[in-house]
Amino acid sequence: MNKSGFRKAVAISTAGAAIGFIAWAFWPRAVPVEIAVIERGPMQVAITDEGRTRVRDIFRVSAPVSGRVLRIAAKVGDEVVAGQTVLAAILPSAPAFLDARALKEARAAVRASRAAVTLARADFQRAEAEVGYAATELKRTQALVQRRAKSEAALDLSELALSQAKAARDSANAMIAIRSAELETAEAVLLDPVTSETIRAGRSVGAIDIRAPLNGRVLSVMHQSEGVVPAGTALMELGDPTDIEVVVDLLSADAIKVAPGATVIIGDWGGTGSLEGVVDRIEPRGFTKVSALGIEEQRVNVIIDPVGDRTGWRKLGHGFRIEASIVTWTAEDVARVPAGALFRIDRQWAVFHIQEGQARLTTVDIDHLTSNAAQLVSGLKVGDQVVLYPPRALADGDKVTGSQP
Repeated sequence: MNKSGFRKAVAISTAGAAIGFIAWAFWPRAVPVEIAVIERGPMQVAITDEGRTRVRDIFRVSAPVSGRVLRIAAKVGDEVVAGQTVLAAILPSAPAFLDARALKEARAAVRASRAAVTLARADFQRAEAEVGYAATELKRTQALVQRRAKSEAALDLSELALSQAKAARDSANAMIAIRSAELETAEAVLLDPVTSETIRAGRSVGAIDIRAPLNGRVLSVMHQSEGVVPAGTALMELGDPTDIEVVVDLLSADAIKVAPGATVIIGDWGGTGSLEGVVDRIEPRGFTKVSALGIEEQRVNVIIDPVGDRTGWRKLGHGFRIEASIVTWTAEDVARVPAGALFRIDRQWAVFHIQEGQARLTTVDIDHLTSNAAQLVSGLKVGDQVVLYPPRALADGDKVTGSQP
């Protein structure tokens, strides 16, 4: 081969290699994907939200009367026995201090009351004397009537006069009691606030003991220090921590899907495994709650009762956080498509169905949807393969390659 022929052969070989490289570079390759298989099996739909435990019956102990509550020694968690454990002691309020004008008026009232008592006693003595005179007059009239010196009418008048005198004496005696009581009232205003209470054995006489109304434990103490409180002031809360329930506030749109008796799975409660519960009731009244994002939401309280093994429940107390999954639908044998394979196209659910190594865009009908899977109604069949978490660049008809996760 001459020199020009050799050059021509080299040029042809180089051009062929370049064309081959370009063809190889732009030749469509299979897209690596994760593959999932549609299969049959059990499925359940649940609504999951945070909740709080609470003692079923909470008793709030309040001051029965106005007065000074002594320092409460009970601590949160202390055990109490109904009718025996003294929760607090309350003393009647000490009299208030009087200013100069009120003090002078009170002393004048005492003097007036004493004078009134003296006057009432004088009236009683006068009435007592009139009774004696009427009795003597009656004896004299009786003697004259026996001698026929006076008529029977005169005797009747004497008896009437004695009865009236006795009634006047009883009235005067009652007036003494009234004036004496008024004197005590007036003197009570002058009681010294500092020395009015009698202290005996380290405790004020007349203290009212407030005893526990039930067997349980102290849940909270709202007024621990000694101080003056009006009647009805809350002092502490009591309850039985072994008798608890769970409160979950759901969105109103979710609450209407829940029915009493629904199964509840309690998770994220701090212990191992999960706890069992059942929906007791859905409260008929909703309320507005602002979410962490500042959005107003309508919420409804769902009350859950513990069931099953109580070992884990006994570790929970009042106000503990849990996560409740309320089952709203369940089936034993349905076709399931992984939720990661689904996406929306024109308001329809779709998947990439793998056929002969190619991804085919296929619309499907689904019913119940969870975070893991959806109930397949139509569009595919059990055993079909779909692309799991399809890449954004994947298009209908692209070749794919991969394996199941």
